[in-house]
Amino acid sequence: MLGFVEEERNGRRTATATLKEYSVVVVSKAEPTLEIARPFAYLVPASFPQAIENLQRHGFDMTELREDIELPIEAYRVEKIESAPRAFQFRKPKP
Repeated sequence: MLGFVEEERNGRRTATATLKEYSVVVVSKAEPTLEIARPFAYLVPASFPQAIENLQRHGFDMTELREDIELPIEAYRVEKIESAPRAFQFRKPKP
């Protein structure tokens, strides 16, 4: 992969104008450690309008339930979120 020679300036690595050929490892296939079947549907409470709008913007089909119905469901609750200890793809970890 073609890139630039880097040098350290003020404690940070900075690209120079000198070209350099880098070797990279290509990972073309990932093997999952766990697989589960995708749910048939998700229930999103009407009290989360921003989530609903975001899902619609991303092309999810949404159907509004206009009356109470009984459905067999599995429910999951997020009890803890752990942030990465360092930035990944320019995303800063949350405190």
